Amino acid sequence: MKKIIFGLIVCVVFISGCSSRMKEKPADISLDIWDDSIQYAIMADQYKGTDSDIDLVELMSTAGKLKYLKDQNKNEQDLTNNVRNMVVGKFEEYYGYENGVENFKEARKAVVSIIGEGMLNKKNLKDDYANGISKKLEAAEDKPEGYSYKKAYQEDHQLKAKDVQYDMVNNLDKEFVLEGTASLDDYYNYGFDSSIESSYFCARVIPDDGSDSWYVYVHRKSFGKLFEALKSGDVHVTTTSKIPSNRFEKGQGNMAQVQQVRW
Repeated sequence: MKKIIFGLIVCVVFISGCSSRMKEKPADISLDIWDDSIQYAIMADQYKGTDSDIDLVELMSTAGKLKYLKDQNKNEQDLTNNVRNMVVGKFEEYYGYENGVENFKEARKAVVSIIGEGMLNKKNLKDDYANGISKKLEAAEDKPEGYSYKKAYQEDHQLKAKDVQYDMVNNLDKEFVLEGTASLDDYYNYGFDSSIESSYFCARVIPDDGSDSWYVYVHRKSFGKLFEALKSGDVHVTTTSKIPSNRFEKGQGNMAQVQQVRW
């Protein structure tokens, strides 16, 4: 009798443990958002480096569009925002950004609290899902005014290049939006001197708003496709950039490091 009771207890514990590892979809989260968010979370979690089939830069640039799949309630927004933060955290972790590891862990924990640890198993990643969801997300961009990815991207990063230009010291380490026409350049100076040239290429951006131009320094490995595009001519870009305090030097002009970029 004791063996039977013990066996039942083990079964209950096992079943409970399994159910907690893979949570059921909440009723107020749509199936599309649930499934697509899980696929993105798996891809971020399973990214192992450049030998992976996953393009981390492309993954990051499209993950932010999850919120355009439909009008979302608070729980859906929480899921898609946390998944995006998880993808960005993986990018920052892989490329050695400060706090990248911590940012990824924090976002992953938030995602797991919604979907369960078991959902991140690579066996749950659907074949060639990244290509399919990218097309779906591109289609989701075609929304009325107010759903533009570009517009929302800027709204999420309210600080603009002109704001930073006239108050540089008080805006160190703060991300800001710089949008304009970029061309390759070879200006390395101050904290962005020639010692970084092997890792960062330089581009001069003339802002769309007519304000003064900026020299931005772009990670070669992360944004190699942009570098190739710029070699063929000018490219219109929307960047999230910042002036790292450890590179800032008194007397420098408009010089910043690119964190994210769309073109």
